[in-house]
Amino acid sequence: MSGAGLAVPAMRPAALGVEGMTLRVGGRTILDDVSFRAAGGELVALVGPNGVGKTSLLKAMLGLVPASGRVMVDGRDLATRSRRDRARAVGYLPQGHESHWPLKVRDIVTLGRFPHGGKTGDVGNGDVVARAMAVAGVSDLADRPVTRLSGGEQARVALARALAVEAPVLFADEPIAALDPRYQLVIMQLLRDLSHAGRLVVAVLHDLALVSRFADRVLVMQAGRIVADGAPDAVLDDALLADVFGIVARRGELDGERVFLPWRAV
Repeated sequence: MSGAGLAVPAMRPAALGVEGMTLRVGGRTILDDVSFRAAGGELVALVGPNGVGKTSLLKAMLGLVPASGRVMVDGRDLATRSRRDRARAVGYLPQGHESHWPLKVRDIVTLGRFPHGGKTGDVGNGDVVARAMAVAGVSDLADRPVTRLSGGEQARVALARALAVEAPVLFADEPIAALDPRYQLVIMQLLRDLSHAGRLVVAVLHDLALVSRFADRVLVMQAGRIVADGAPDAVLDDALLADVFGIVARRGELDGERVFLPWRAV
């Protein structure tokens, strides 16, 4: 069930292959030969301290920065596809949700259908838009200008727009940043529900407590490289937390779920 209390529609799982992503800017290496594979049905958390290349990796995989390497979705190189085909294969939820134009929420979400539009520009399929708004819990906001919404509401509208694309792969860059605790839990639950319904969700996240609870898999980045990859319990061990994040954590279990609490700096 989604954070809005609605079932998330099932989707055919897709396979993602990232091969040798390398990015250098002004003589500085931002990404250093990053490779991994993932598949639909997983919520993959991309974590690491500030400045290690997490956002750059998402942008490189999307072709938004001039990196070398390949990104394969179901065996096809994204770089060889048309922009529209690429946008249908991979959805993107960038950082920040603030809007400056007073468009109605329904119109904002409808923009997610743009990659499916024909030569006339008609994106059609209002049912998909309505379902995306329902899953994200913003149906009751459909006719309100997005500029009059709270930060948490705008975050859910942005997610609804990404869902309206109906892409089998979703990249989300800090989707819970600056949200209050309730909305953080709502969005994390929704991302997990989306992944377990068949999508592959790769999300840049900083809250290790929520990563430990909701993620199926964790990719830890340090100095432009992936230094650990696996289930949260296996990856977020004492040695890695001290080396990569400079922290000590406490662990436990509550209501059958993992409890992970960053406790102090080292």
